[in-house]
Amino acid sequence: MVQMALITDEDTRSSPTVRETVAAVTRAKLANALAELALGRLEHLDWDGPVPAENEVVIIVADTLVADPDAIGVALGKPVDELQAAAMLSRLSGRRHKVWSSTGIITHRSTVPEGWDSELSHGGWRGALWTESATVEVSELSDQALLGLVRSESWRGKAGAYDLAGAMGEFATLVDGAEICVLGMAAAAIRVLDELL
Repeated sequence: MVQMALITDEDTRSSPTVRETVAAVTRAKLANALAELALGRLEHLDWDGPVPAENEVVIIVADTLVADPDAIGVALGKPVDELQAAAMLSRLSGRRHKVWSSTGIITHRSTVPEGWDSELSHGGWRGALWTESATVEVSELSDQALLGLVRSESWRGKAGAYDLAGAMGEFATLVDGAEICVLGMAAAAIRVLDELL
């Protein structure tokens, strides 16, 4: 397994809804990954052994956004500092919100599962995308709890300033949807990965 960032910068486009935004960002990542495959990037990755055959390669791209509970169509984004993290966590305190995750999978055409609805393709590679939501409720955060969450730094790099599998797990409850969605992957994509692998 190799984990590598795409060469291109992350697309930060905004659409009318959070669902459309997260799908558009992931679709752009999917297109970029297909372009990188076409340019031969696969051969330049730091594999533990020889470069695997094309039919042994599965590429995953994903994005997650947390919807602002006060503004339909607005995503909270990732905080850049403690002040933004505290503001986002305060906004979620005592409230329900939606988390949207979108996952794209690229595989070689020889391994595409039956029923695969390929959205993008390039050469022998096919890519498909799944987007799902889950609803999370955050308990009322005391000043001490808020300070603890900010100091834990579990907000770094996290949409909405939290990680359900991290420190926020003590204060957040999954109300509807799949936990994996809140953690960053569409559940339907995980089922496809299970089939592929």
